[in-house]
Amino acid sequence: MKKLLFALSCITLALNLQAQDGKYGIKPGTEPKGVPVGEKAAFITTETIDGKAFDLYEANKEKPVILLFYRGEWCPVCMRYLSNLNDSIAQLTAKANVYAISLEKAEFTQVLKDKLSDGITFLKDTDGEISKRYKLVFDVTDEYQKMFKGYVKTEIENRNANGKAQLPVPATYVIGTNGKIIYRQFDYNYKNRASVADILKALE
Repeated sequence: MKKLLFALSCITLALNLQAQDGKYGIKPGTEPKGVPVGEKAAFITTETIDGKAFDLYEANKEKPVILLFYRGEWCPVCMRYLSNLNDSIAQLTAKANVYAISLEKAEFTQVLKDKLSDGITFLKDTDGEISKRYKLVFDVTDEYQKMFKGYVKTEIENRNANGKAQLPVPATYVIGTNGKIIYRQFDYNYKNRASVADILKALE
């Protein structure tokens, strides 16, 4: 019964947050645009969720890179999407290194990581700088925050490592070995995501 109630609350959360303001809770004036295809990728350094040093420039030397920006472990749409990608992870990792990034604290990211294979490497974005450099971060409306707290039972800023009421627009970036962005999927509607087929096509 508890699992059923949790599933129903997740569905209700997704529907309510989708409807908010018609703009998915994006505070007017903070709408991000995302880095476009053709631009040089922002080569960031950070740590993996396991505490290992990470350098995107070095990772990109080996093969193309896929960056998956998602809203958080609390988001049922993100959970389902990453799980679906994980089912095809062997196809993706045969052609690229795959990394996932959110603004959430490591403890919540770890919960998500534990449910997936090791094919997706989770990166820390402690101060939100990575998501900002890819022009994905927006401030959340007060009404959205109220609905979030009603379903997740905490404030967004308590989930985020930077302590701010912000979210990223979910996005997928593919970076070619020349260091340029060769594909992106960016949509304010967080239910729209890049398919495995789309990503593989970009890597051809």
